[in-house]
Order: sequence, then C-alpha cells, then structure tokens
Amino acid sequence: MVEERAQIIKPPAAAPGATYLGSEACLECHEDMASDRANIHMKIASFEVAGGYGTGCESCHGPGSLHVDGDGDTSKIIRFDSGITPQEVAGVCTTCHHTDELMDWPGS
Repeated sequence: MVEERAQIIKPPAAAPGATYLGSEACLECHEDMASDRANIHMKIASFEVAGGYGTGCESCHGPGSLHVDGDGDTSKIIRFDSGITPQEVAGVCTTCHHTDELMDWPGS
C-alpha cells in the first residue's frame, strides 16, 4: 500500500537551483502570514513555539531563494492554487504526515 501511494502521491519539484533561506527571509515580505492566527502557516510553522517544530514556510513551499531573487516571482515556489494537482498537494502534506501519529492529521 505504501509503495502504491508513493507511485501516485509525489510533491512537486522545487525550482532547479533554489536554496533554502529560512522563514525569517519569507517574513520580510510576508509578515501577515505570521500575524494571522487563523492561517495554517502560523499553526504549523516555527513562529509560535520556542525552538520551533522544525517546520517553516519552505517546508511546504520549497526553497525560496529564486522567489526572493526574482522579486517575488511566484513561479519559483510551490503554490497551492490552480497550477498544482491534488496528488502534488497530498505529496507536500505527506512529506511530514506519513506516520501513524500524523496520518489522520490530529494536530492539523
């Protein structure tokens, strides 16, 4: 079953050559993402817990260097809109949510 799922559910590829910058770089332009407590980014990212969860913006959106270098070029990050398939969305989520404890999304 896990092998079958791996054939179908795959995260989208990050932009070739992109590197990780960390959530602090993202917050320079997207400060509203950390201030909106209803936003899923705030719930899962490292902003509200000392030491963090080890997750952040780039955990879901991929490495952001080319997005930043391209003045916010949205084609250089993973976005969750009309350009992504349901299988790719599931692939992003199951990067973390693949163990028994997280499979049913109890903390989401």
